[in-house]
Amino acid sequence: MALTKVTGSVIKDSVSLSGNVSVGGTLTYQDVTNVDALGIGTFRTGIRVLAGQVDVGSNIKLGNAGVITATSFVGSGAQLTGITQTTINSNTNNYLITGTGTANTLQGEANLTFTGSILTVTNSSGASELTLVTPSANDSGVYFNDGTNSGAVTYNHADDSMRFRVNTTEKVRITSAGQLQIAPAGSAKMSFYHDSGGSLNHITSNNGNEIKVSSGNGDSNGIEFWDYTGTNKRCQIDGHGIKFNTDTAEANALDDYEEGTYVPSTNTGLTLNSSYNTFSYIKIGRCCTVRGLFYPNNNPSGGHTMTISLPFASYNYTGSGASIAGAGGSGTMYRSISGADAGGAVYVSDNVSTATFYKNGSNGGAWSPVYNNDWNNAMEIYVDFTYFTV
Repeated sequence: MALTKVTGSVIKDSVSLSGNVSVGGTLTYQDVTNVDALGIGTFRTGIRVLAGQVDVGSNIKLGNAGVITATSFVGSGAQLTGITQTTINSNTNNYLITGTGTANTLQGEANLTFTGSILTVTNSSGASELTLVTPSANDSGVYFNDGTNSGAVTYNHADDSMRFRVNTTEKVRITSAGQLQIAPAGSAKMSFYHDSGGSLNHITSNNGNEIKVSSGNGDSNGIEFWDYTGTNKRCQIDGHGIKFNTDTAEANALDDYEEGTYVPSTNTGLTLNSSYNTFSYIKIGRCCTVRGLFYPNNNPSGGHTMTISLPFASYNYTGSGASIAGAGGSGTMYRSISGADAGGAVYVSDNVSTATFYKNGSNGGAWSPVYNNDWNNAMEIYVDFTYFTV
């Protein structure tokens, strides 16, 4: 039937309407159990009743599963029931949130902060630690990358080594045995380690050459240099000096090397030209070699034996046969002097601070001291001698 107008009446029977029904006023349902709306009901206030869902405006949706979806909620929610709240203690800017072990309670960590680019772990009363856990056959590490080149500090759990990578390449490794290896993947590898239960620190190259540094006390402890075989010691430097090969005797140690110059003094009456009065010396251990050239400035008188000072006092030899060969030393002197054709000798006895000049008599005559009045200012005197120092 077509219902065109109802005024002041109640329709009690079933009514089937087709087309549009316009109600200008209030439409009241009384004692209605169900409203069966097929299709979509559109309400001008923004309420839409869909199949299984009611939309209120564009921000609230009520689903048939009991789920309410909204873009925001207003109010404290104090009157809501059946809702579990989560409490965050110390909820301060940049604090990372962790579980507390208590239900619905989280903790803002004052000692663990993240600014978006910087992670900071702080412990005001002890050590700060950052633990990375991986399976036993994998690496744990911290990686540094700028998009092109990378570096890293990693721990390899397969061989228990710590590795340091620079510009994508491993440069340093610490092995499980405590060896520090430089460029372990290359031909220039160097290893540093302390022998287990011993007193030596080792520095080795990949071809076997090795330096051993003693960690003991005393003059006999020092640095040992071994060849590539690892069985031949070439020298040792300790408190006594340098000892070669397997020799450990203090008396055989090379304990000094020195090069220098000095101006020798002479005995009574003879002066030297200041332009030609500087001698040089080389001292290796206790062996000292002196060389020089000097010009006498005058023709002294008197019969004083000619001597010049030494850069170091001679060795005090107390054994038998104290002589040129045993105690001090000897050398040569070259230039014509009175009573000699072309040369002479320099002699250093034991426990003295001067060298004495000797001349050989003409035609194979006996050796005798040179006296200061044997010189003259036309002479060039060359000397070269070696002796043992204290």
